[in-house]
Amino acid sequence: MLRYAASDLLDTAALILALPRPAPAVYERERLARRLTAQITHRGVRLDAAHIATLTELHRAAQAQAAGRMRAFAVDNPVPTSKSARPPPGSAPLYPQRRRAGHRWPPVCWSR
Repeated sequence: MLRYAASDLLDTAALILALPRPAPAVYERERLARRLTAQITHRGVRLDAAHIATLTELHRAAQAQAAGRMRAFAVDNPVPTSKSARPPPGSAPLYPQRRRAGHRWPPVCWSR
């Protein structure tokens, strides 16, 4: 696992030796981009609340239209009310649920 984790570093080192050096203008361009993105990190990004509200309303209208189309196919609840990834009670598990000691996948055991 350690070798796999270091493979990006080793690959990058091999590329540095194999590829030609970029021109100084490329380095300067990258430094400028780094400075500009650092300003965003320190100050944040200004958001336009009115524009966001307008787009949210457009999205909700489109979502309601899509829900109507889904109801035409006998889907009663096209917009789930739960944010949980759990399957509905009484349904079959999505995949076999054998947990072995020390294994973390799946993160939630849904089997009954």
